[in-house]
Amino acid sequence: MRWICYLLIIIAQQSFANDDFFSSVDVELEERETSENENRLDPFGYRGYLKAIGKIGLEVPDQSFPFDRGERGLNVLRTDAFLEFRGDLSEQLSWQLSAKAELDWIQWRDGEATWRLEKERLEFKDAYIDASYQNGVWLRAGQQVLAWGEAEGLAISDIISPVDSRAPGQEQIEDLREAVPALMLSVPFSGKLVAAITYDAGHNIYADEHEDFYPYIALKGRAEIDYLAPEDLWEYALKWEKRFHGGDASIILGDVNDNSFSVSAISLSDQGASVSLAQERVKVLGGTFSRVVGSWVFRSELAHLWDQPIELSPQYAWGKQNQWRSMLSAEYSGINDLSLYYEVNSIYAPDDAELPEQGELFNQTFEAGHVFRIMHEALNARLTNQLWVLALTTDSTKVFRWDMSYDLSDSWEVASSLVVYENNDSRSALYPFRDNDTVNLSVTFNF
Repeated sequence: MRWICYLLIIIAQQSFANDDFFSSVDVELEERETSENENRLDPFGYRGYLKAIGKIGLEVPDQSFPFDRGERGLNVLRTDAFLEFRGDLSEQLSWQLSAKAELDWIQWRDGEATWRLEKERLEFKDAYIDASYQNGVWLRAGQQVLAWGEAEGLAISDIISPVDSRAPGQEQIEDLREAVPALMLSVPFSGKLVAAITYDAGHNIYADEHEDFYPYIALKGRAEIDYLAPEDLWEYALKWEKRFHGGDASIILGDVNDNSFSVSAISLSDQGASVSLAQERVKVLGGTFSRVVGSWVFRSELAHLWDQPIELSPQYAWGKQNQWRSMLSAEYSGINDLSLYYEVNSIYAPDDAELPEQGELFNQTFEAGHVFRIMHEALNARLTNQLWVLALTTDSTKVFRWDMSYDLSDSWEVASSLVVYENNDSRSALYPFRDNDTVNLSVTFNF
């Protein structure tokens, strides 16, 4: 796979002379609008970027856990290359193919930093064919991102595409969701009815055992981790959406695999301990509603989840629970170059949860989380500052993040971010990572 990553970067470097720039990946499944320009075929187009990324750990990770990095300093040095090709085969048929390569140049192991190409990752972001017709029918087949839902701080009805969780709270929006192999059909139905079927869609992407956010750091060196395949690789989802003047509404149903892992079994033997992780089956019925009123955008989301896996105690004891998940948000952009966003989301479990094989009951729970974001643009939108404050719903962690980016030209961008974590609950799953504050720097060439 390494030679493919090199090839992707070499191809991108040959495009430096081209200054055309297209906007970031839009993961929303927007309805294809008809216009006179659609009658003009575009047989081929492309865009892409090269990005150099550096991350500096401001603190030493908690040494009561077996982290490989044992000092402050550079902990990530990576080169990303992204290429996207697209074209029209006819008035009804179009295609898109995109891929991203990541090359990591530093790796911490046993307290020592190694400087060389340590690992590479190549993934297809999109690889699909679109068929659209004048009667409003739209079919997309292949690798694609299916982003449903409105909430930013909690997965409610966004139930299909997994997310990149290798560095919680640090992900860029355009890289957050992972593409899945799917067949998506949209037909007019008093609005629009969208059906999606996926096979072997995978799971959330997590850091490996040598990285700062390895989720099973407490088990490192103490137990073997066994990842089990889902019992059913097929997943199904249906969405009806209606647009009206000033807003839209949707209803979403799904029978899917949870994108997060939960503990399925723990085994003890003379050879040691092993923990089996699985993706449990979850059923979802939910809906969204949004409305634009002047300079305000109001959004809401509500869903009921059946058999949602939950951690019942910090000793890796898991059960299942029916939950209500909800979100309310407001966004204001009535001040020049300034926008404000606030979201409150919650989980309410009306029924007691039972610990398997022990019969121990856990009382009904209510958890709430918050997202606050303020964004300011200056210098004709070339300089952008964003401040994020996130209080996670399912954990005691708070994340404070400041992003700043500056467009040197239509092609070049420099960016920095400061991410600080706060957690005082030693029972929480993210407690080991409370000292993993970081400064992230990047330089991007877009073409």
